[in-house]
Amino acid sequence: MTAHTIPRELIGLSRVAQIELEARQAETVERIEFIAVNDTHRIVEFDHALIWRRNASTISAISGGLIADKNAPQIVWFTKLSRFLCRNIASLTPHQIDPKIIPDELQSEQARWLASEALWVPLIGVRGHHEGGLIILRSTKFTQSETRILGRIGNAFGHALSALAAPKNAQDKNTVSVRRRKWAMAIVAVLLLLAIPVPMTVLGDARIVPAKPVLITAPLNAVIKTIHVAPNTDVKKGAPLFTFDKTELQSLVRISGKRVTVLKADRARAEQKGFNDPQSRAELSLISARLAQTYAELDRANEKLSRAKVIAPKPGVVLFDNIEGWEGRPVQIGEKVMVLANPEKSRLQIEIPIDDALVVEPGAEVRFFLAVRPRQPVTAHLSNVSYSPKILNNQKAVFIGDAEFEEGAEALRLGLTGTAKIVGPSEPLYYILLRKPMSALRRLLGI
Repeated sequence: MTAHTIPRELIGLSRVAQIELEARQAETVERIEFIAVNDTHRIVEFDHALIWRRNASTISAISGGLIADKNAPQIVWFTKLSRFLCRNIASLTPHQIDPKIIPDELQSEQARWLASEALWVPLIGVRGHHEGGLIILRSTKFTQSETRILGRIGNAFGHALSALAAPKNAQDKNTVSVRRRKWAMAIVAVLLLLAIPVPMTVLGDARIVPAKPVLITAPLNAVIKTIHVAPNTDVKKGAPLFTFDKTELQSLVRISGKRVTVLKADRARAEQKGFNDPQSRAELSLISARLAQTYAELDRANEKLSRAKVIAPKPGVVLFDNIEGWEGRPVQIGEKVMVLANPEKSRLQIEIPIDDALVVEPGAEVRFFLAVRPRQPVTAHLSNVSYSPKILNNQKAVFIGDAEFEEGAEALRLGLTGTAKIVGPSEPLYYILLRKPMSALRRLLGI
């Protein structure tokens, strides 16, 4: 039998079977949608086709290979119409869309978007479940034969969509069961992992400071005139560090000296008159007392003048902020001006956050990661932690901890900064992970 003698009905059935086969063999929903709105034209001619899927809740594909923009006016209108038809048309077979049943909210745009002939083809899946619908538009009326054919392929599309939404066979179900078992085993493994004891660690900013520094304080109330050394420089014992302004001190010495001279002359006159004048003998004792007091004031003024130059009590490195910040500045007795340190003896000063203060204790191991070389940590041991927190310049409250470097460790330059990692006692991993979130939640709720 030649191709010219094959009946047209047989050719149509062959095309229907081919489309059904392609739909059932499709591996993605997008492929089924493409076949529905484009390849259906091989068996039933139409002007335009759109597909609406219940799971997508929108028009997901249109004919002609165009991309369905869900915000486009046409797509929005047909999406609303599809939802209405799916809720109100219970028939499982294709149904002519009657303009009279269209909701009032869609009537104004009906003439613009809806063709003279419109057919709603429900996509019926497994157990009669509605997977969506196919809207086919054209200018000529649909025949009964075309309607039956569209109903058949609509069922094929619905079954294909159902197949992709559920496990395909028992093997897929077994795969899901295996996955569940794997998930269960993974959860058990995670729980066991969370129960493993892990050392608690605390991170804090740290810097190298002198181990036993000598504080250089102001010996008197005066104004610093000159700083003789630069910051971070080595000095020898007896080297001048800074000098006070001597103007007021020298003035006190001169005044006291003049008062001594005057009182000595008064005492000499009183002694000469005292042989014959009883009143002069009485004044002599008063003048002698005033002279002794003035001698004491002179000695005190000279002693202050002798302290106007401050020298280094021992060799070491001088540590202070800068020269400009001290020259011309008045200071009080006992106020710290600079620090004299031995560069060979240093310690680590650590800023410990308040929330982590209970985690650390003296003797804990400390690993210091310098900012200049973070890959080579230096080991130390925590010696003590301050009793009360200290408020830093950035208004951050921390406890101050001191750590001693191990014997034989290389000498580090004073002032170097970095991060210190304090290793505390071991606790279960879940406690370490949840400790800070639980503490923050407690503060938030006020528990």
